[in-house]
Amino acid sequence: MSDTGDIRTRLGSIEDPFELIRGLFEHAPTPYAVFNRLGHCLLVNPAYVKMFGTEPPAGYSLLQDEVAAALGLTRLFHAAYAGETVKTPTFWYNPNALQHVDVRGVNQVAIACTLFPLRAGGGDSTHVAIAYSDLTAELTAKSTAEAERDLVHTILSQSGDGIIVADKHGTIQIFNAEAERQHGVTRQHVGAPAWSQTYGLYTLEGSPLPLDQTPLYLALHGQRVENAEWMVRPANGSARLLSGTATPLRNADGEVTGAMLITRDETDRKAAEQHLKLLAAASAALATTLIYEETFARVAHLLVPAVADWCLVDAYDKRGTLIHLTVVHGPNENQDLAQVANRLPLSEERLKDAHPLLLPAVQASGVEPLGADDATEQFWKQLAPHSLIRVPLRARGRVIGTFTLATKTSERTFTPGDLAAVEELASRAASAADNARLYHQSREAAQRAE
Repeated sequence: MSDTGDIRTRLGSIEDPFELIRGLFEHAPTPYAVFNRLGHCLLVNPAYVKMFGTEPPAGYSLLQDEVAAALGLTRLFHAAYAGETVKTPTFWYNPNALQHVDVRGVNQVAIACTLFPLRAGGGDSTHVAIAYSDLTAELTAKSTAEAERDLVHTILSQSGDGIIVADKHGTIQIFNAEAERQHGVTRQHVGAPAWSQTYGLYTLEGSPLPLDQTPLYLALHGQRVENAEWMVRPANGSARLLSGTATPLRNADGEVTGAMLITRDETDRKAAEQHLKLLAAASAALATTLIYEETFARVAHLLVPAVADWCLVDAYDKRGTLIHLTVVHGPNENQDLAQVANRLPLSEERLKDAHPLLLPAVQASGVEPLGADDATEQFWKQLAPHSLIRVPLRARGRVIGTFTLATKTSERTFTPGDLAAVEELASRAASAADNARLYHQSREAAQRAE
């Protein structure tokens, strides 16, 4: 690199060195400004004016700059005047915030500065020049990208739908909070063949969901899938019904680079629909019988297997004796236990105190609330239900029996919505049974009168 003397000598050999330096300063793409020892601006180049939109106003002083002082840069300015070449970090600079001069409508910029002293005749520093690096576009793009990233994060974290994204290799890259809730598991680093087992995916019929029927997998192979339905069975939780739409993600050339699946939990909606259908079917069934015992049996057969795997009905018969009226269970349940249930002791005192009971997870709750004697407690331990509901049958303010529903092989978990639906069914069944009893009593009385 040439020293100062060598540069002076070379400039001396040029016919008009001043014009050369003027041209360099005027056409340089880098913004420059020169300040005297009082901090007043003497000279700026066109690149500076383009960056800020104007020259520094009259009266502006680098050493009185309040914006720079608030950023801790004044000490660097003094160091440059003392003869050092210094560099500032990148910072946002808003000239409109200056107070010692009136500035309006000047561009706010992101800059990094290099300050270097200018010496007259090689002696002490008399001026300071500043070369500006305009990083506004770069920092604006970075801020925009960060804002977009924050927006995407907000959407992912607060969305009421599950959002799942896989790359072209089938590795799950995005698995938002709602997807975690729906599946009962966090994002796992597994390939497509392991999705079904890892995330508990099943068909509506209850078998493991084949890979070639998995919406996200189909989307990875270029197929859009809309309104698909499947079941999810978390390791520690209730089975859930999901629906979803899967879409291939393509680059500018149309190549599939991944796939996105939007999932929605349909469990509660489907359950509400099922409850309404069940209530309608029960009303129709109860309207066609006037046989006391049959009213309860009909409702029990509606509840199994639509809602439960077991339904035990204890009630007073038409003679006023408390009996095990019916035990209904699914085809895959233990029939021997059904016979045991018919022989369990009954307690009228316990019946009088019956109240609605919901045990979503019986194993966690224990079987103690289900029986007042050893035989009954032993029966429930043998049955080992997954979830249980018990509701009283009330007619004209009196408890006339109980419905007890349990799930086992289906592993369905009862919800408060299920309890409410069963209570409504029990109320309708009890009213129908009581009406049937009154009807037969009135007929018997009429026959005796004859």
